[in-house]
Amino acid sequence: MDKLFEQYFNEWTEGKSPLLARISIFNAIRDFPYTSYKGLKMEDWIDKVLQERRGSCSPKHFILIRMFNRLGIKTRFASCPMFWHEQKISFPEPLREAARKLPIVYHTASQAHINGRWVI
Repeated sequence: MDKLFEQYFNEWTEGKSPLLARISIFNAIRDFPYTSYKGLKMEDWIDKVLQERRGSCSPKHFILIRMFNRLGIKTRFASCPMFWHEQKISFPEPLREAARKLPIVYHTASQAHINGRWVI
């Protein structure tokens, strides 16, 4: 992970002000398409996300937190409860009905301490 991490960190921050560097990092990681990789340990999962530029919430937030920390920004993990049937997604009705039967799930997120307050 270290080589790819350094490569992307430099690519996303080089020549940018602290504000533009954090925006660049956030946007780049946010825009990785969703993909789930089954059966990987967290470090391998993070490597795969960086290699493929695709991933799910947990490894993307591990990368985001590590990069923000490198910029000197305090961070912490957050967990956001959600129900699939409440998402503003155009599900076909049979799928939305099935989603109503799913229990609450928790989305991994992160917070950064910016301008004296914690923001998601």
